[in-house]
Amino acid sequence: WVGGQNSIEEAFLWKSEDAGATWREWPRIVDDVSTGKTVVIHPHDSKTVYAGLESYILKTTDGGETWKEIFAEDGRFFFGIAINPARPVRMYAASWFKTSDPQPLILYISDDGGESWCEVRETTAQFGGVWDLLHVNEGMIDKLYLGLNKGGVYEFVTEVTTEVDDDPVIVSTFKLEQNYPNPFNPETVISFSLPRAGLATLKIYDALGREVATLTNHMMAAGEHQIRWRSSGLASGVYFYRLQAGNFSAVKKMLMLQ
Repeated sequence: WVGGQNSIEEAFLWKSEDAGATWREWPRIVDDVSTGKTVVIHPHDSKTVYAGLESYILKTTDGGETWKEIFAEDGRFFFGIAINPARPVRMYAASWFKTSDPQPLILYISDDGGESWCEVRETTAQFGGVWDLLHVNEGMIDKLYLGLNKGGVYEFVTEVTTEVDDDPVIVSTFKLEQNYPNPFNPETVISFSLPRAGLATLKIYDALGREVATLTNHMMAAGEHQIRWRSSGLASGVYFYRLQAGNFSAVKKMLMLQ
């Protein structure tokens, strides 16, 4: 499958069933939408395809014979769709809103194959919308690289849950835990909780207040998080770690012993 739009923004989809030797144009799948932005194939099922259009994300499970709408928002161009190949029910979508520029970065996340979506919004800076989306999976971590309309690339990092908890923990407040172990040598784990998705920054400082490490400075999903820090090359002594997320800020002390 390939998809996109021509010079006058008419949407098109083309399909090949012989590894690209021949192609045929697919019939128009949404009559009231002119622009097509992206098409993504399920990593384990070639008959399941997602199309990002103006105002819609569509899905087919029969190789394009029938399509259904799985997400809609008027005026939003869906330029990027990504699927976690190890857990294909986890999906991401990024977009640009055509009547507002600059605008906040908005990412949509689904954990049920696109049947429902939650919105992650970064409003601390104006990005001008997303034009492209690249997904990299690193085990339990998904990294998304978002190509921005105003230039540059934004990185979003989130954890991927592999099992469904029958009694999930609902995080209602920001919380920064004491690192463990403490004292430590040379590794320790810092845990924290975010009640809503957003930009989270976790930095390490020495006893004189000098920054020695940045552990994260990314968009993160709501929930409980753990970050492992290895203090290579640093002297023994007292260190501080500071979490900043929205209006929340907290600092804790830890001790490294060589």
